[in-house]
Amino acid sequence: MLEVQFGIVLFIVSFICLVGWLVTTKNHNVFKLRGIAYIKPTLFFGNFYSALFELEHQEKLILSIYNYFKTEKVFGIYNFLRPTIIVKDLNLAKQITIDYHDNFRDRDFYEIDHVLNKSLFNQRGENRKRMRNLMYYCLIT
Repeated sequence: MLEVQFGIVLFIVSFICLVGWLVTTKNHNVFKLRGIAYIKPTLFFGNFYSALFELEHQEKLILSIYNYFKTEKVFGIYNFLRPTIIVKDLNLAKQITIDYHDNFRDRDFYEIDHVLNKSLFNQRGENRKRMRNLMYYCLIT
């Protein structure tokens, strides 16, 4: 009887671990499939393991990753479980942000101060679109 219960518990724990592993590694081949240079991420923490556990300062970690890809115009990092593309080439960054600006309406900014959240760069969705249309002529001159 005890052996059966142990087997069931072991199966349930194994199943939960397998599902957790699959969920956390589902995005680990995003850059490989697209031919973008990247550093292989760690489980759960992506490329920020050493910064999270204070083995290395976050600024130095990002700078070392940036310098690792000296010849690349674009490279990828994993911000914990989230794949993130870094564009190093200025002309490519201009082309992306000008030609495809509608695709980048919602950005990740942290709420620090309500005054800073009213900035055009921190607006989201329709409010950002409305503000951008109001400030269009100021931005292009």
